Amino acid sequence: MASILPIIIYLIMLKLLDSFKVVKWKTLSLAFALGMLSAGLAYGVSVILGQYSMPFYSFLYEEIIKALAALLLLYLCPMAFTIEAMAYGAAVGGGFAFVENIIYICSIPNMYFITELFRGLGTALLHIGCTSLFLTLWLNGSSNIIRQGRLIGSVIVITIHFLFNAHYLSPLQQLGAVIAFFLFAFVVISTYSDKKVAQWLDHGIANHISLYNDLKEGRLSNSKAGEYLQKIKTQFEPEVFFDIVCFMQLYLDLVIAAQSRLMLQEVGIAPPLTKEEKADRAEKIKELKTLYKRIGSTGVHILHPLLSFSKEDINALK
Repeated sequence: MASILPIIIYLIMLKLLDSFKVVKWKTLSLAFALGMLSAGLAYGVSVILGQYSMPFYSFLYEEIIKALAALLLLYLCPMAFTIEAMAYGAAVGGGFAFVENIIYICSIPNMYFITELFRGLGTALLHIGCTSLFLTLWLNGSSNIIRQGRLIGSVIVITIHFLFNAHYLSPLQQLGAVIAFFLFAFVVISTYSDKKVAQWLDHGIANHISLYNDLKEGRLSNSKAGEYLQKIKTQFEPEVFFDIVCFMQLYLDLVIAAQSRLMLQEVGIAPPLTKEEKADRAEKIKELKTLYKRIGSTGVHILHPLLSFSKEDINALK
């Protein structure tokens, strides 16, 4: 119970902070399952290392295994927003801590309740916080220093885990330090996330609607976007340029719908999508992918000044 309680509290807290309602319970369940599997893998590694009398360094291989599980989740379920990374990373860490604590408690059946409580709480919060922080920093790496940012994030969580295992503080002091650190970190990150999403909606949707209307009504000739398209028109065959324009229009259609729905979700008035709407969106995304392949990487790159292709735009289509 000590290992599962902080997971439940933390995920509920993140759901309450998720004003745009982008975190899904289905993905949280998958993340928790991946965390449990990663704990089983880490236990297997520890057994193998023990058989060969090799140094354990559990803080290192546990964080690596959890990171791989989190990145697998990111691959299976693309994420656009910081709050998603925070919640899903926490679920991976929570699943890991749940299994690890069960193994630990079963290995010492006569453990005092107070030891079990503080050990369970501290370990659960450690894994929740480290994996959540890792996935958040990974998702939000700057495009220019993305590898450095991700490396720094990995070093931070490994260092935190190492200090926790070193027992420089008493169990109660460790618990307090873990709570204080991660609470501060995630309040800052969630505040930044909400501002970023709001900024994306405020500025992005206005630009997208304006460009979409210009495309539909053929008013591009007197706009900067129209001038840009006229310049690149000569670089492509007519049928390829036609595909580029179709790609732009379909892409904007999908992104505007996603942004509008996100705004409705924030105020709690977004109706559930019907089967017909889901099928229509899936068909449009399929067509968009086909056009994406037909215009090629060169065509996609040339459209960046007009559409930007931000991470939020692309992943919001899901």
